[in-house]
Amino acid sequence: MKNNKKIKIQNEIGKMLLSKGLNKKKLSQGYDFVKSGDVDSLNVILLISDIEKKFKFKFKKNHLQKKNFHTLGEITSIVYKNTKWQI
Repeated sequence: MKNNKKIKIQNEIGKMLLSKGLNKKKLSQGYDFVKSGDVDSLNVILLISDIEKKFKFKFKKNHLQKKNFHTLGEITSIVYKNTKWQI
């Protein structure tokens, strides 16, 4: 069940990234959408807001450091570890 929850979280965040302008071909766990410039800083802020609303939790400062918030895989891990969201 845990892996299913993580996959669902990843899929939801992936949809959010697509809505922020990320090309579907680049949607993978390891693609650095920030460094590539595919998602600009305003859309990163909007993504954070969307994630917090959807999964009903607040990111902590250490979660939002650049090293933790560049890829779908990193964001999924943070959300998975810190939310009680039910699928």
